[in-house]
This record gives sequence, structure tokens and C-alpha cells, in this order.
Amino acid sequence: FCVNTFPARLGEMVRPYLMYERDQVPIGAGIGLVFVERIIDFVALLIAMLLVVFYADLPDRSIELFGRNISVAEWARGTAALLLPPLILGVVVLAAFGPRALSLGERVVTAIESRVAAPWVKRVLRGLLRFAGSFVDGVASLREPRRLVMIVLLTAALFGAMAGFTWALACAFEFQQWIGFS
Repeated sequence: FCVNTFPARLGEMVRPYLMYERDQVPIGAGIGLVFVERIIDFVALLIAMLLVVFYADLPDRSIELFGRNISVAEWARGTAALLLPPLILGVVVLAAFGPRALSLGERVVTAIESRVAAPWVKRVLRGLLRFAGSFVDGVASLREPRRLVMIVLLTAALFGAMAGFTWALACAFEFQQWIGFS
């Protein structure tokens, strides 16, 4: 309800709270889970956009932006090609080096604590470190190949189902004559 009601998908931040309230999943782990879902959805969306741009018969549309005519299809292809590699690399780095980053964070926090006497700084740093630890736990599913494959397969199934539902609606309202399946 909140995801679809709050603007700018702010309702996504309600899910970690509900997971904490109902199942005692730490907030950071819940945010990590939401983060993983959004990254995988975004990668799937970019891949779908690439497939459409490369394989669908698109009309040649262009928009004027900053005094230049830009082809929408070329813009979509370039955006996907630009964003996909760093996103996939970021997910791999997060999955592979999350625990190592936590040990580095622990050393940094310990070094700061030894130099700063203020107790509130120590509490804030330890709180941030606990949050980072639970966040890394939340993205731990990326380190398990079997679970990651299941996540990707379910995401593909959901995107396929949405495409099927959209096509069924197009057929139901006789829009298929104006839009092709691709």
C-alpha cells in the first residue's frame, strides 16, 4: 500500500520497518534487501530496454534537448550501455567485498574512538557500524549463487508476466493493431 501510495517510492522505506516490527529483521538488513531488489529490478529493466531497442521495430523519434536533436532509441541504447556495466560491477563488488569493507570500517571506527573522547561520537560510529553490518547481511543473498539465480529467475518471471498481462490488455481493448508485441 505504502509503495504505491507515497510519492517517489518512499513507501519502500516502510518495508524494512515492517520486517523489523514483524520478524525482528534489523533495519539495515531490510534496507539491504530492498536495495538488492531495486538493483536487480533496475538491471532487468535496462536489459529489457536494450532488447526492445535492438530487436523491436521502433519508429524514428527524436527529441530536442539543449538545442540538439537526440534519437530516443539511440539515447535508450546509450543509457543502458552506460549504466549496466557499473551497476553489475557495483553489485558484484558489494557482494564480494561487503564483509571485508566491514572489517576495514571496524578498524577505522576503533582508530577514531582511540582519538576522540566524546561518548556520543562513539555511539554514533558504533551505530553506523551496526547498520552497515546488517546492510551487508541483507545483501548476503548476492554471495549465494543458488539464491542469486533464484532471485534473477523470479525477476525474469515477473517481468515476463507483466509483458504478458500488458499484451493481454492490449488484445482485450483491441490495441494490438497499433502496437506490436515487441
